[in-house]
Amino acid sequence: SFETLFSNENSSVLKQVEENIHKGELFKEDLLLNIFLDTPILVDVTIIPLQLEKGEGLLSLLIINEFSHNHLEQILHHIEEQIYKAIEHESTLVKKLQIVCEGIEELLNGRTVSKIYIRENNNHKQLQMVMAQKYGLEEPYIFRRRADIQYLNNLIDQAELNMYENIDYHRLDECTRKVIEEKGLTKYCTVPIENHVNNRIGMIVIYFDSIVFDHLERYKAFLHKINNLISLAYIYDQKLREISFLAYNDVSTGIPNRLGFMESLKELEQKQIYGLIHIIEPSEFAEKVENAANERRGFHRSFFKLKNYCLHSS
Repeated sequence: SFETLFSNENSSVLKQVEENIHKGELFKEDLLLNIFLDTPILVDVTIIPLQLEKGEGLLSLLIINEFSHNHLEQILHHIEEQIYKAIEHESTLVKKLQIVCEGIEELLNGRTVSKIYIRENNNHKQLQMVMAQKYGLEEPYIFRRRADIQYLNNLIDQAELNMYENIDYHRLDECTRKVIEEKGLTKYCTVPIENHVNNRIGMIVIYFDSIVFDHLERYKAFLHKINNLISLAYIYDQKLREISFLAYNDVSTGIPNRLGFMESLKELEQKQIYGLIHIIEPSEFAEKVENAANERRGFHRSFFKLKNYCLHSS
């Protein structure tokens, strides 16, 4: 029966299926298919009712496609919508990357774990990792050991859209290892991330089991669009950083301007670091410099007088 074949979560849809069959109408829908001793997976189902001769009853021809284009398009649209909202609200880059991770896992019914390695400011010396928020990684995991950074940079530079049969647990961070062991994931794939000028800025790693994601070619267009969304979020974040730098720093020297200086004071105050600061006007500054110069000249004159006195005395 349909109840045995498909998950109970489809109950409302299955009632509609039976009605369509009795009406002799074709039915096409995404349904959760039961898998023996495993989590149901979303499939594309086409049900064609067939009338037996002499009204002896109805048969149903089921065509099950394990890949749902409709579901994929819905997930992609949802990710795009969330990314643009995050950009509009000036959310952090980490938040945007978490949206992507959560979308990838939703696409594959939670039977995967995805994470994103991203370079900071095109700087190969700074690397961070982002996972879906549900794994408790509120902030990005920042790699500090030089060996880890070098290893990951090599992976990013050499990464291709490819699947791998074995997971190297020795190279996994503790958070990732714990999650994929709990889910029993055995394979992974890598997806390079490039910016608008085709420079490598990071890499997506997706861990999965033997049932889902085996046919990577089906997801190439989806992953290409995901790359574009990450690149957009990354570039936008870079531009915000540049604008922020120009707002708080002097363009010619790069040192903090008055606004930047006041922001630094606010940060110190939040850390409960207090002190006395005297802000001088430009005219006063010139006076201070002149006084300091005079004092220095006076010091040199006194020094030479003392030196000559010592020489003559000896």
